[in-house]
Amino acid sequence: MGEGLLATPFLERLNLWFLGAWGVLALYWLARVAFAARRRQRPAVSWWSIPGLLLLLLAPLLEVPALFGLGAALLLLAEWWPRAFVPVRRRPAWAWGLGPSLLGGAALLAQPATFLSLCGGAALALWGLAWLLAGLLWRPVRPPAVWLPPSSFGKVESPTFGTAVRWQPRQQPDPPELSVTLGPGWLLLHNESGQALHLRGWTPANRNAFLALDRALPSRAEYRLRRDPAQSGVRVWYTPAGSREVRVLHADWQEPAPERTLN
Repeated sequence: MGEGLLATPFLERLNLWFLGAWGVLALYWLARVAFAARRRQRPAVSWWSIPGLLLLLLAPLLEVPALFGLGAALLLLAEWWPRAFVPVRRRPAWAWGLGPSLLGGAALLAQPATFLSLCGGAALALWGLAWLLAGLLWRPVRPPAVWLPPSSFGKVESPTFGTAVRWQPRQQPDPPELSVTLGPGWLLLHNESGQALHLRGWTPANRNAFLALDRALPSRAEYRLRRDPAQSGVRVWYTPAGSREVRVLHADWQEPAPERTLN
């Protein structure tokens, strides 16, 4: 068989339809590698597709039909195996695929074409292109969307808000460290303590809500909050500077009844 292969131009054993079908299978596998890279995955068992494609190519070259069946079996295993692609935490080094891609392309373009240059070049080109796609198209993990505004104090991570602060054990200091001044459509918080206070969140007294804040209120400073027309109180959660102790302000008021004018 080897002497006959060397004596006969082996490329004549490949027809255009076969090469077209083989190219479609190769492009399909490379497309799978590209889509997997977008999901931060790299080939694992799917690497079996390369020897499978080579066996499909060798079947007409060596005139051994059994190689076609073995190649098709490897392609099916690489397609349907549960761990055909595995997730990776870091981007694959795409530079490792650059060398095999160039060597494979040079081998395929070598003149005159030989049996070794055709098979070896196809294998190197497929392996290098797959590794390049896995590295270049790998999508990094995006940080989760933060529903809070960025902190103005240079924190790496957002402070804890929501139920984690609202339902923590809290104290109601006496006398209050915050005082409230009412205005038309707003209310003003005054820091009456001798230290800075970190406002964490607040809610109107007539609502079951928690409106997050990330605001440092220095001593004797003021901070304005919006006020609903029917609001009859406010709850403000805060922590003293340098402490994680949660404190709360309970302030309630009663709107004066409108004066009636008798005509």
